[in-house]
Amino acid sequence: MKRLLTCLLLPLLLSACGSDSDTTDDSSFPRTLNLGDNYTATLDMTDVTHGVAEITVNISAKDGQSLQGQAITLTPLMVMASGMEHGTPFENSTGTLDENGAFTSTAYFLMPSNMPSGDPMGDWSVTVTFDTQSVSIPLTIEMISSDVKTLKGSDTDQIMNMSGGTTDRTYYLYNRARHINSAMNMNMFEIYVAARESMMNYQAIADGNVLNADTMYELTINNVVVEMCASECDLETNWITAMAKDNHPGIYQGMGLGLAGDDTDMIMVRLTVNNEAKDNGATTDAIETVTFSFSESDTSSTTHQHM
Repeated sequence: MKRLLTCLLLPLLLSACGSDSDTTDDSSFPRTLNLGDNYTATLDMTDVTHGVAEITVNISAKDGQSLQGQAITLTPLMVMASGMEHGTPFENSTGTLDENGAFTSTAYFLMPSNMPSGDPMGDWSVTVTFDTQSVSIPLTIEMISSDVKTLKGSDTDQIMNMSGGTTDRTYYLYNRARHINSAMNMNMFEIYVAARESMMNYQAIADGNVLNADTMYELTINNVVVEMCASECDLETNWITAMAKDNHPGIYQGMGLGLAGDDTDMIMVRLTVNNEAKDNGATTDAIETVTFSFSESDTSSTTHQHM
Protein backbone atom coordinates (compact mmCIF):
# COMPACT_ATOMS: atom_id res chain seq x y z
CA MET A 1 0.00 0.00 0.00
CA LYS A 2 1.13 3.51 -0.69
CA ARG A 3 2.25 5.60 2.23
CA LEU A 4 0.35 8.79 3.01
CA LEU A 5 1.77 11.97 1.53
CA THR A 6 2.71 14.63 3.98
CA CYS A 7 1.73 18.23 3.36
CA LEU A 8 4.72 19.71 1.56
CA LEU A 9 3.53 23.27 1.91
CA LEU A 10 3.82 23.18 5.68
CA PRO A 11 7.21 23.67 7.35
CA LEU A 12 8.59 21.08 9.69
CA LEU A 13 8.10 22.82 12.99
CA LEU A 14 10.59 22.29 15.77
CA SER A 15 10.26 23.59 19.30
CA ALA A 16 13.37 22.23 20.97
CA CYS A 17 15.76 23.76 23.42
CA GLY A 18 18.82 24.84 21.40
CA SER A 19 17.93 22.74 18.31
CA ASP A 20 17.47 23.85 14.70
CA SER A 21 14.60 22.80 12.45
CA ASP A 22 15.45 19.90 10.13
CA THR A 23 13.14 20.45 7.17
CA THR A 24 13.02 18.05 4.22
CA ASP A 25 11.24 17.74 0.88
CA ASP A 26 10.96 13.98 1.31
CA SER A 27 7.23 13.34 1.66
CA SER A 28 7.46 9.56 2.09
CA PHE A 29 7.41 7.58 5.30
CA PRO A 30 9.32 6.92 7.45
CA ARG A 31 10.19 10.55 8.17
CA THR A 32 13.36 11.63 9.95
CA LEU A 33 12.80 13.45 13.25
CA ASN A 34 15.15 16.09 14.60
CA LEU A 35 15.35 15.32 18.32
CA GLY A 36 18.69 16.95 18.98
CA ASP A 37 22.29 15.81 18.67
CA ASN A 38 21.97 12.72 20.87
CA TYR A 39 19.36 10.70 18.99
CA THR A 40 18.46 9.23 15.64
CA ALA A 41 14.68 9.08 15.20
CA THR A 42 12.00 8.34 12.60
CA LEU A 43 8.21 8.49 12.40
CA ASP A 44 6.24 6.01 10.29
CA MET A 45 2.49 5.89 9.60
CA THR A 46 0.29 3.37 7.82
CA ASP A 47 -2.38 4.33 5.32
CA VAL A 48 -5.53 5.71 6.91
CA THR A 49 -8.34 3.14 6.71
CA HIS A 50 -11.79 4.33 7.81
CA GLY A 51 -10.10 7.09 9.77
CA VAL A 52 -7.71 4.68 11.54
CA ALA A 53 -3.91 4.58 11.21
CA GLU A 54 -0.97 3.32 13.22
CA ILE A 55 1.87 5.72 14.01
CA THR A 56 5.25 4.34 15.07
CA VAL A 57 8.20 6.34 16.38
CA ASN A 58 11.64 4.72 16.53
CA ILE A 59 14.42 6.39 18.55
CA SER A 60 17.99 5.27 19.13
CA ALA A 61 20.79 6.90 21.11
CA LYS A 62 23.88 7.73 19.07
CA ASP A 63 26.08 6.45 21.90
CA GLY A 64 24.34 3.06 21.76
CA GLN A 65 22.69 3.37 25.17
CA SER A 66 19.38 1.55 25.58
CA LEU A 67 16.32 3.83 25.64
CA GLN A 68 13.90 1.16 26.84
CA GLY A 69 11.37 2.60 29.29
CA GLN A 70 12.00 6.23 28.33
CA ALA A 71 8.81 8.36 28.16
CA ILE A 72 7.39 9.62 24.86
CA THR A 73 4.30 11.66 23.96
CA LEU A 74 2.42 12.01 20.67
CA THR A 75 0.10 15.02 20.38
CA PRO A 76 -2.26 15.26 17.39
CA LEU A 77 -3.63 18.61 16.22
CA MET A 78 -5.82 19.90 13.43
CA VAL A 79 -5.88 23.61 12.64
CA MET A 80 -9.06 24.02 10.61
CA ALA A 81 -9.45 26.48 7.75
CA SER A 82 -11.66 28.55 10.08
CA GLY A 83 -8.80 28.81 12.59
CA MET A 84 -10.45 26.47 15.11
CA GLU A 85 -8.13 23.85 16.61
CA HIS A 86 -8.91 20.36 17.87
CA GLY A 87 -7.25 17.05 18.65
CA THR A 88 -8.37 13.53 17.83
CA PRO A 89 -8.65 10.21 19.70
CA PHE A 90 -5.44 8.23 20.16
CA GLU A 91 -5.30 4.76 21.68
CA ASN A 92 -2.28 5.92 23.67
CA SER A 93 -0.85 9.41 23.36
CA THR A 94 1.79 8.76 26.03
CA GLY A 95 3.90 5.72 26.74
CA THR A 96 7.43 4.35 26.88
CA LEU A 97 9.86 3.01 24.32
CA ASP A 98 10.19 -0.75 24.05
CA GLU A 99 13.44 -2.73 24.01
CA ASN A 100 13.95 -1.72 20.37
CA GLY A 101 13.39 1.97 21.03
CA ALA A 102 9.96 1.93 19.39
CA PHE A 103 6.56 3.27 20.41
CA THR A 104 3.37 2.59 18.44
CA SER A 105 -0.06 4.13 18.89
CA THR A 106 -3.27 3.98 16.88
CA ALA A 107 -4.72 7.30 15.74
CA TYR A 108 -8.45 7.72 15.11
CA PHE A 109 -8.89 10.78 12.91
CA LEU A 110 -12.07 12.85 13.09
CA MET A 111 -11.97 14.24 9.55
CA PRO A 112 -9.88 14.44 6.36
CA SER A 113 -7.47 17.20 5.44
CA ASN A 114 -9.54 18.11 2.37
CA MET A 115 -13.17 18.12 1.30
CA PRO A 116 -14.25 15.86 -1.60
CA SER A 117 -14.08 19.00 -3.79
CA GLY A 118 -10.40 19.36 -2.93
CA ASP A 119 -10.94 22.47 -0.82
CA PRO A 120 -8.94 22.32 2.42
CA MET A 121 -10.64 21.48 5.70
CA GLY A 122 -7.51 22.08 7.74
CA ASP A 123 -3.96 21.06 8.50
CA TRP A 124 -3.19 17.95 10.54
CA SER A 125 0.05 17.36 12.42
CA VAL A 126 1.42 15.16 15.17
CA THR A 127 4.00 16.44 17.65
CA VAL A 128 6.54 13.99 19.06
CA THR A 129 7.99 14.91 22.47
CA PHE A 130 10.98 13.05 23.88
CA ASP A 131 13.65 14.09 26.40
CA THR A 132 12.66 17.80 26.35
CA GLN A 133 12.75 17.84 22.52
CA SER A 134 9.59 18.35 20.44
CA VAL A 135 9.13 18.12 16.69
CA SER A 136 5.89 18.54 14.75
CA ILE A 137 5.26 16.51 11.59
CA PRO A 138 2.55 17.66 9.13
CA LEU A 139 0.18 14.97 7.84
CA THR A 140 -2.29 14.74 5.00
CA ILE A 141 -5.25 12.61 6.09
CA GLU A 142 -7.25 10.97 3.31
CA MET A 143 -10.58 9.56 4.47
CA ILE A 144 -14.32 10.06 4.19
CA SER A 145 -15.95 12.09 6.96
CA SER A 146 -18.82 9.58 7.10
CA ASP A 147 -16.31 6.87 8.11
CA VAL A 148 -16.62 8.22 11.66
CA LYS A 149 -19.95 7.36 13.27
CA THR A 150 -21.29 9.43 16.16
CA LEU A 151 -23.80 9.07 18.98
CA LYS A 152 -24.80 11.66 21.58
CA GLY A 153 -25.26 11.80 25.32
CA SER A 154 -28.46 12.96 26.99
CA ASP A 155 -29.24 15.97 29.19
CA THR A 156 -27.39 14.17 31.99
CA ASP A 157 -24.30 13.49 29.85
CA GLN A 158 -22.97 16.94 28.96
CA ILE A 159 -19.67 18.74 28.38
CA MET A 160 -18.76 22.41 28.00
CA ASN A 161 -19.27 23.95 24.58
CA MET A 162 -17.13 26.66 22.98
CA SER A 163 -19.33 29.49 24.24
CA GLY A 164 -19.11 28.35 27.85
CA GLY A 165 -22.50 26.64 27.94
CA THR A 166 -23.18 22.92 27.73
CA THR A 167 -23.67 20.48 24.89
CA ASP A 168 -24.37 16.76 24.55
CA ARG A 169 -21.23 14.66 24.85
CA THR A 170 -20.22 13.11 21.51
CA TYR A 171 -19.28 9.44 21.21
CA TYR A 172 -17.19 8.35 18.20
CA LEU A 173 -17.30 4.84 16.73
CA TYR A 174 -14.67 3.59 14.28
CA ASN A 175 -14.59 0.57 11.98
CA ARG A 176 -11.41 -1.36 12.83
CA ALA A 177 -12.18 -4.16 10.34
CA ARG A 178 -13.98 -7.38 9.69
CA HIS A 179 -12.12 -10.59 10.46
CA ILE A 180 -13.54 -13.54 8.52
CA ASN A 181 -11.91 -16.94 8.23
CA SER A 182 -14.20 -19.93 7.77
CA ALA A 183 -11.40 -22.44 8.37
CA MET A 184 -10.81 -20.93 11.81
CA ASN A 185 -14.55 -20.44 12.44
CA MET A 186 -13.92 -16.67 12.71
CA ASN A 187 -16.64 -14.18 11.82
CA MET A 188 -16.11 -10.95 13.70
CA PHE A 189 -16.39 -7.16 13.46
CA GLU A 190 -14.21 -4.88 15.60
CA ILE A 191 -14.81 -1.24 16.53
CA TYR A 192 -13.20 1.44 18.67
CA VAL A 193 -15.31 3.77 20.82
CA ALA A 194 -14.12 7.08 22.27
CA ALA A 195 -15.79 10.20 23.69
CA ARG A 196 -14.98 13.88 23.65
CA GLU A 197 -13.94 15.55 26.89
CA SER A 198 -12.99 18.82 25.16
CA MET A 199 -11.87 19.97 21.71
CA MET A 200 -8.38 18.74 22.55
CA ASN A 201 -9.07 15.71 24.75
CA TYR A 202 -10.72 12.38 23.92
CA GLN A 203 -10.85 9.16 25.90
CA ALA A 204 -11.66 5.53 25.23
CA ILE A 205 -15.02 4.26 26.47
CA ALA A 206 -14.28 1.39 28.83
CA ASP A 207 -15.36 0.20 32.27
CA GLY A 208 -13.61 2.16 35.01
CA ASN A 209 -12.53 5.13 32.89
CA VAL A 210 -13.45 8.60 34.19
CA LEU A 211 -14.34 11.30 31.68
CA ASN A 212 -13.72 14.97 32.54
CA ALA A 213 -12.32 14.02 35.94
CA ASP A 214 -12.52 16.64 38.70
CA THR A 215 -14.91 18.88 36.75
CA MET A 216 -18.66 19.45 36.87
CA TYR A 217 -18.91 17.23 33.75
CA GLU A 218 -17.23 14.21 35.34
CA LEU A 219 -18.62 10.87 34.21
CA THR A 220 -17.38 7.65 35.81
CA ILE A 221 -18.02 4.73 33.46
CA ASN A 222 -19.43 1.89 35.52
CA ASN A 223 -20.55 -0.30 32.63
CA VAL A 224 -20.43 -0.30 28.84
CA VAL A 225 -22.58 -2.43 26.54
CA VAL A 226 -21.82 -2.49 22.80
CA GLU A 227 -24.32 -4.49 20.75
CA MET A 228 -24.19 -5.46 17.07
CA CYS A 229 -26.61 -6.86 14.53
CA ALA A 230 -26.06 -7.81 10.87
CA SER A 231 -29.52 -8.94 9.73
CA GLU A 232 -33.20 -8.60 10.71
CA CYS A 233 -32.25 -6.08 13.35
CA ASP A 234 -35.89 -5.35 14.17
CA LEU A 235 -35.74 -8.65 16.09
CA GLU A 236 -34.13 -8.25 19.50
CA THR A 237 -32.94 -11.86 19.40
CA ASN A 238 -30.60 -11.03 16.50
CA TRP A 239 -28.44 -8.63 18.53
CA ILE A 240 -25.20 -9.87 20.06
CA THR A 241 -23.16 -8.24 22.82
CA ALA A 242 -19.63 -7.40 21.70
CA MET A 243 -16.74 -8.31 23.98
CA ALA A 244 -14.20 -5.78 25.26
CA LYS A 245 -10.71 -6.58 23.98
CA ASP A 246 -8.28 -7.33 26.79
CA ASN A 247 -5.67 -4.64 27.45
CA HIS A 248 -7.06 -2.38 24.72
CA PRO A 249 -9.64 0.00 26.25
CA GLY A 250 -12.30 1.14 23.81
CA ILE A 251 -12.01 -1.83 21.41
CA TYR A 252 -15.04 -4.16 21.15
CA GLN A 253 -15.39 -7.33 19.09
CA GLY A 254 -18.69 -8.77 17.89
CA MET A 255 -18.49 -12.51 17.20
CA GLY A 256 -20.66 -14.78 15.06
CA LEU A 257 -22.36 -12.04 13.05
CA GLY A 258 -22.76 -14.16 9.92
CA LEU A 259 -20.82 -11.73 7.74
CA ALA A 260 -20.18 -12.52 4.07
CA GLY A 261 -17.04 -10.40 3.85
CA ASP A 262 -18.24 -8.44 0.79
CA ASP A 263 -20.21 -5.26 0.09
CA THR A 264 -23.50 -6.89 1.10
CA ASP A 265 -22.52 -6.71 4.78
CA MET A 266 -24.24 -4.05 6.86
CA ILE A 267 -23.76 -3.91 10.63
CA MET A 268 -25.85 -1.92 13.08
CA VAL A 269 -24.24 -0.93 16.38
CA ARG A 270 -25.76 0.52 19.52
CA LEU A 271 -24.03 1.81 22.63
CA THR A 272 -25.17 1.90 26.25
CA VAL A 273 -23.11 3.60 28.95
CA ASN A 274 -24.18 3.41 32.59
CA ASN A 275 -27.51 1.91 31.47
CA GLU A 276 -28.25 4.85 29.15
CA ALA A 277 -28.60 4.21 25.41
CA LYS A 278 -26.75 6.87 23.43
CA ASP A 279 -28.77 8.87 20.90
CA ASN A 280 -28.27 8.86 17.13
CA GLY A 281 -30.35 12.02 16.74
CA ALA A 282 -33.18 10.37 14.81
CA THR A 283 -36.62 11.25 16.15
CA THR A 284 -38.43 8.27 14.60
CA ASP A 285 -35.98 5.45 15.33
CA ALA A 286 -36.81 3.48 18.45
CA ILE A 287 -33.40 1.78 18.36
CA GLU A 288 -30.55 4.25 18.74
CA THR A 289 -27.91 2.93 16.34
CA VAL A 290 -25.21 3.71 13.83
CA THR A 291 -24.73 1.62 10.69
CA PHE A 292 -21.46 0.44 9.16
CA SER A 293 -21.49 -0.51 5.49
CA PHE A 294 -18.67 -1.83 3.29
CA SER A 295 -17.43 -1.38 -0.26
CA GLU A 296 -15.87 -3.95 -2.53
CA SER A 297 -12.45 -2.51 -1.70
CA ASP A 298 -12.88 -3.34 1.98
CA THR A 299 -11.24 -6.71 2.56
CA SER A 300 -11.82 -8.91 5.57
CA SER A 301 -8.05 -9.22 6.01
CA THR A 302 -7.69 -5.49 6.77
CA THR A 303 -6.70 -5.12 10.41
CA HIS A 304 -4.78 -2.95 12.84
CA GLN A 305 -2.56 -5.33 14.74
CA HIS A 306 -2.13 -5.44 18.53
CA MET A 307 0.25 -7.89 20.12
